[in-house]
Order: sequence, then C-alpha cells, then structure tokens
Amino acid sequence: MNKDQTIEEVIAILRQVNDGNPAAIGPGTLILTELDLDSLKMIELMDALKAKYGVDFSAPPRTLGELRSPETIAAALLRARG
Repeated sequence: MNKDQTIEEVIAILRQVNDGNPAAIGPGTLILTELDLDSLKMIELMDALKAKYGVDFSAPPRTLGELRSPETIAAALLRARG
C-alpha cells in the first residue's frame, strides 16, 4: 500500500460518508471545515476506516485530530500499518 493509493481510497470513503456529495475532495481537503461533516458522519468515517484498515482513530495513539484531511488520514494509516 502506497501513500497515493491510500489517499485515493480515503477520498472514496469520504465521498460515501458524505452521501455522494459531488463536492471536490482532494488530498488537502479539510474535512471539518470544507466538507462540514457532523459528528455522526465523523463516527461513520471512523467506522469505515476501521472496517477497511483495522485502524481505530478513537483509541490512542491515534486521535481524531489526525482526521484533518485525506492526506493526514493516509499518513496515519500508513504509520499504523508499519
């Protein structure tokens, strides 16, 4: 798994979580401010990431703060997978 592929996969998950909203989502898109995901959508995002990658962002050492953009999520996923 490489970083670019992981970013694209995260973007695909974000599009699903965002109900297929056609808003442009790129590697640096700020999830909370540009996509305006509410708390339920953030939980849905964390659940989808955990299901696909086995990485739980609600438990240390990872934090919700790492869910800023597809790029930061991909970096955290790659670190977690070693």
